[in-house]
Amino acid sequence: MCIACAVRAATEGRILVLEGLEKAERNVLPVLNNLLENREMQLEDGRFLMSAERYDKLLQDHTKSELDSWKIVRVSEDFRVIALGLPVPKYSGNPLDPPLRSRFQARDIYHLPFKLLSFATTLCSQESSTLGLPDFPLDSLSAAVQILDSFPMMSVQHVIDRLYPYNAFLGKEGRTAVKDALKGCGKTVIAKEFADILGYSIEPIMLYQDMTARDLLQQRYTLPNGDTAWRPSPLVTAALEGKLVILDGIHRINPGTLAVLQRLIHDRELTLYDGTRLLREDRYQNLKEELQISDEKLQESKSEETEVIKEMIPNAPSVAVEQLLSLTHKLRQTNDATAQSLASSLSTRQLLRICRRLSQHPDESLYYAVNKACLSRFLPNLARSALHKTLQDAHIETSPDDMKKVEENDYT
Repeated sequence: MCIACAVRAATEGRILVLEGLEKAERNVLPVLNNLLENREMQLEDGRFLMSAERYDKLLQDHTKSELDSWKIVRVSEDFRVIALGLPVPKYSGNPLDPPLRSRFQARDIYHLPFKLLSFATTLCSQESSTLGLPDFPLDSLSAAVQILDSFPMMSVQHVIDRLYPYNAFLGKEGRTAVKDALKGCGKTVIAKEFADILGYSIEPIMLYQDMTARDLLQQRYTLPNGDTAWRPSPLVTAALEGKLVILDGIHRINPGTLAVLQRLIHDRELTLYDGTRLLREDRYQNLKEELQISDEKLQESKSEETEVIKEMIPNAPSVAVEQLLSLTHKLRQTNDATAQSLASSLSTRQLLRICRRLSQHPDESLYYAVNKACLSRFLPNLARSALHKTLQDAHIETSPDDMKKVEENDYT
């Protein structure tokens, strides 16, 4: 295939690009050696490639039909060869033969620095097109060279700033609120001074490398009776109390962990792991005015959850749905801390999963589905007893098979 490309490029006057020259076997490249040096080559089908100069001299004494009958093919004078490869050793491959290497004019091309590539990528991105920067004045480069020649002590950056004052062209979208700085230069002091000027209370949060998205929003803690519950993080507390958060060490955490802040920063909204939703102030006030209810009653009612479940899962058993919602709201409204910790396992999303499961498996009991959703196998004895008592109060009956499944921890 390589020889066929070389012959086609030689006869049609094209540029032959040999990429990955270090990967070729040593017995392949010598075949092209004579074609590169003398523009001549004997082909396996009997044809002979001849240089343009010698071919034109033969045309003076013979006709083209005679040369075609002799299977002589003219090599175009526009034929050129460019070989691309990596230096061997350092990279794996075969070193070039000295005769073949002498056929080329070598040029060592270094890799582009990361800063240059990132700069070029940024300029070509769609976001940079909205900055409205004018084209760089290439005609003024000669004047910049003369300035550098006359004032050698002047840096190139200073000359470019005078030649192309991009800071004066940038709008607010292209400017940063703060400058990058080294450790211990006073970034925290500036942030505190900024908070004092605007009258904010500060909530400093130290970030570490192993911090997860859950640690950034909510944390699990153990109650005095041995149960576990959700506790809001300082970030969520600051959002509720209107404090100024200082995220110290934001470069340490994983970008995926940092992505959970996007909705809180841009939309002022957030969904926590215990099912709580944070809404920005205008949406919260609009809901209060539209529904004409107080802050304490601005929670999802039983009728609303029933409507959502019936609309999304119309074939769900109505009796089981009514019993499930009665159990859920009884857990949410109780003053018992143990029962309240169980209510977080029965969010609206979890209720939809349970109802969807019951609609697809009518033989499965509601008692077993609730125990599976609450992960009763992992609950302390006190919490498991409270769940069992609440199920009985909600008239959710059990069977010996269900008790056997729960005792055997069979949650498949």
